[in-house]
Amino acid sequence: MEPKMVATPQILHHAMHSGHSPHPDDVDEGPPNEGRRERRGLFLGSGRSIAGAGPGGAVLCYLLMGTVISSVISSLGEMTALMPVNAPMMEFPRRFLDRGVGLAVGWMYWFAYTVLAAAQLVAVSNLIRFCYDDGRTFLNWETGQNVDNAVWITAFLVIVIIVNLNVRPGRLCTTLVLTLWNSPYWFFNLNYPVRDQENEVQRVITGPVGTLLGVWTTSINVLFSFVGMDIFAATAAESRALSDSESMKMAARKINIRIITLYTLCVLTASFLVPTDHPFLNGGGQSVGSRSVFIIAVVEAGMPAAAHAFNAIFVFSSFTCAINSLYIASRVLHTLALRGQTGPEFITRRLRQCRSGVPMRAVMMTSAVMLIGYMGRSGSPGARLDELANNCTVSYLIVYGTICATYLCFYRTLEDAKTYETTSEVQAASYDRNNPLYPYKSHGQWLKACYGMVSCGILMLLNGVGAFLETPFNARKFISAYISLPIFILLIMGYRLRKHGLRFSKWGLERSLDLGGAVQAASEKRKGRLEFPDEGFTRDNWRELFHWVWIGDALVKLGHPYGGFLNGIRMWSPTFCAGSRKMIGPAVTVKMVEASDTSAPQPGRHFADYNEAGKVMYVQQPKGLYSACWGGLMSTRAAFLGAQGVVVDGRVRDLNEHREKDIPVFARDTSILGSSGFSRASEIDVPLQFDGDVWIHPGDFLVGDVDGVVVVPPSLLERAISLCEERATVDRRILKALHEGMTMEEAMARFRN
Repeated sequence: MEPKMVATPQILHHAMHSGHSPHPDDVDEGPPNEGRRERRGLFLGSGRSIAGAGPGGAVLCYLLMGTVISSVISSLGEMTALMPVNAPMMEFPRRFLDRGVGLAVGWMYWFAYTVLAAAQLVAVSNLIRFCYDDGRTFLNWETGQNVDNAVWITAFLVIVIIVNLNVRPGRLCTTLVLTLWNSPYWFFNLNYPVRDQENEVQRVITGPVGTLLGVWTTSINVLFSFVGMDIFAATAAESRALSDSESMKMAARKINIRIITLYTLCVLTASFLVPTDHPFLNGGGQSVGSRSVFIIAVVEAGMPAAAHAFNAIFVFSSFTCAINSLYIASRVLHTLALRGQTGPEFITRRLRQCRSGVPMRAVMMTSAVMLIGYMGRSGSPGARLDELANNCTVSYLIVYGTICATYLCFYRTLEDAKTYETTSEVQAASYDRNNPLYPYKSHGQWLKACYGMVSCGILMLLNGVGAFLETPFNARKFISAYISLPIFILLIMGYRLRKHGLRFSKWGLERSLDLGGAVQAASEKRKGRLEFPDEGFTRDNWRELFHWVWIGDALVKLGHPYGGFLNGIRMWSPTFCAGSRKMIGPAVTVKMVEASDTSAPQPGRHFADYNEAGKVMYVQQPKGLYSACWGGLMSTRAAFLGAQGVVVDGRVRDLNEHREKDIPVFARDTSILGSSGFSRASEIDVPLQFDGDVWIHPGDFLVGDVDGVVVVPPSLLERAISLCEERATVDRRILKALHEGMTMEEAMARFRN
């Protein structure tokens, strides 16, 4: 017995269409200026992809473009996990390719995110004007229809700015597949309509060439769905969670999985439900939301109320994307200002200024450029904004291709650094990708970087093919597709002209190949890696599964987050991660801010003078700085005052002086730079967030030795000591039993259990 077809009348109407694909004369031209303004993300752009490349072609495009972006994310993730730096998208090219390339990437990156933010505001204003009318179902957001787009753009722009100024650092499917992937639709769309500037169909290219053009142009459009995935690395400088190498590894890995699976599966499911020749997918429809394949699917399935919920989700998604885009763009502009690469000094000086850790001037400057969003209100200016959005995609391709090229240079630098005579054994270990403490690596990453670089290059060079197909030649579309390339080159040349003038002999590559700030994972027991003690379904394996992230020490047993462990903090004095020296004492906390932050409070005297006998000073430095905030003179003062040691969530210098004073110093890393001009003390004895739920309050006990540092609240101190004594007694018994020949399994079972 054959399965029965389950479909609504309109789907049946499309399925009855004869032939192998929609006839050229049946291609819906769509209203002027509206049909082409669809280069959106997954929610609003996937319908256009299905219509342009066919159901199978669209899924293939999302899968292929997903692998390209995944290659970029893996390259960026490995570099950022090893060296958490400020603005990694421009800093890594600056280090490993060329300083001029770093400047050019920074400006391209800022421009791309600024235009993206403006385009998302336009998308919000269009989505609020939701209307869906297919002759059988009528849906309408009346308030949105009656208010001008400019009002919505203004309202949401104000909210976006305010937020950024306050940011602290079955059977049915099987049947439909057979129907909508076979005749008359096929795996690919066999027709490619060539549209002019007024969105009218000039001619239709059929056959294999039409299929190839449909897949190619769809791939370019699909790429827009993936832009912004790099945000996880861009926020590492301000996020204490992402600055941790383990969190960076997990973020990169999860993003890669979601790129390949979530996006592809969404489009695959949608292609089962909506035919490629649906009029709303081909330029029809009364609003941007009505062309979403997800809204069409729920309406055709007889659930029109769900369409309102989907459109509301689209509004929220575009709105939050605008917030994120402004955040990234403003931080990139602030970083450019810190590098002195934003023009005249009076502008640069203002863009450097922060207030409560937020670069206010950079946010406002970027917001001012976002006013181009008003171009997208309607008519011809809206087409101009669409051209900027198209150019934004090309800018991302340049940036992403550069990141892959940067990784290849970074990879080579890692290999070379291990052979340098000046490289210590500890440094060589931190550069070894096969070291179990290496923060994050992806197998075959250099091959993926090559693949990503070549793919971005091909997409960038051939993305403007549509301009050559129109009659007459579409010069505006051609310029929109390729103007970013000469601008990128001009930015690099401008850097050299400003620095070296016409002395062409000095125009060579300028790069430091600096691997400074490299970190290692705190333990060979890595986050995200599940290791079972036995084979099969044993009790111990189930216990390990349920206690995957459990740490068996006293503080964890007492419910203290992460056992109070300060991940990434290592001993540098009196020896480097060696010896039996221990440190314990109540904390005196010091909050540092960037030197450009003139609004933050200032202490009454030098912060080193706040050291007290028997206590440990905890200094928290702003993330992403290359400078040290603790030096030999400060250790001299701390030792004189009788301090037990110092813990620096940042960098230190003058290691020999600390060791001469025989004072315990724990820090993330070292530097040769002092704090002058980079950071300054702001507040003393205030609660400071180390990472997630781990806080250091004044008076909390800091306990450190060769294995690291933990923070113990006074309320848990006595119980923690008692549990530690019990554990020490048990461990002594186990040690004695092992010396007497007892097996490890027997000893653990007898004493630990």
